[in-house]
Amino acid sequence: MNEALVEEAESWLIQLHKDLSSDRGYEREPTLLYNRVAWEVKLLSPELQDAVKAVLAKWLKSNNIELIMDALRLILRLESIEFIPLIEQVYRQLAADPIASGTTAEMVKDDLNLLQRYKDSGLQKS
Repeated sequence: MNEALVEEAESWLIQLHKDLSSDRGYEREPTLLYNRVAWEVKLLSPELQDAVKAVLAKWLKSNNIELIMDALRLILRLESIEFIPLIEQVYRQLAADPIASGTTAEMVKDDLNLLQRYKDSGLQKS
């Protein structure tokens, strides 16, 4: 993957999130914000979609819980089942971390279970 393209995708995601977050409608209903970001991602070329997915993988591997949760929200909306192994790893790390919130680990586990159901049912679109 072209690193410059991944950096461009990351900047684009951050700016889009920032721009949408300032909208009062999205401010009141954050779920709609992630739906909109996922919709925008789906409009990108396949190459840029791959760069966005590389960004999401990078965020999942980070130690920043906000980035991890943002990545999970987008992965769910994109129904990107290819992230299941990485999400399993994130869950194990969070569950074993005495500092991490148990609630956060359980949220990750719930997201993982939902993605697994997408995969098992053949509902994925990505």
